[in-house]
Amino acid sequence: GNIFLQMQQKGDEKPLPYGISMFHQLHCLEMLKAALQGSTPHPSRSRLGERGGFEHEEHVSHCLKYIAQGILCAADDTIESSFAFETRPGKHVQVINGDSIVHQCRQSAFIYEAAVGSLTRPLVLQRELRDGDTVRGIL
Repeated sequence: GNIFLQMQQKGDEKPLPYGISMFHQLHCLEMLKAALQGSTPHPSRSRLGERGGFEHEEHVSHCLKYIAQGILCAADDTIESSFAFETRPGKHVQVINGDSIVHQCRQSAFIYEAAVGSLTRPLVLQRELRDGDTVRGIL
């Protein structure tokens, strides 16, 4: 599910929830999986194709665009080897599946710990948030 970061400006009385892209992207994957399986991760929303499903269809469309944006933003340039795959006897094509490829990843546990920790101890910002700010950048 989606985990929100609880933050407040210095001097504010009450924290507000803020989204974190990693959790939003994971939420979108959950939505797409549910749509492909003909179910919904949100019981209050109808499945695709059922009466009232327009909101769900818009959500799925949003998620496809959002995940594409995340992939392009990450711009993972890890080189992946190809291998010969037999499509039918005597016919081979080169394919790439990405299995067992080592990627240079950021530590997602840091983001998770910051978000979960903020549920009981909200982060207090020392400055206004700016477009493009990250969890790492404000901590």
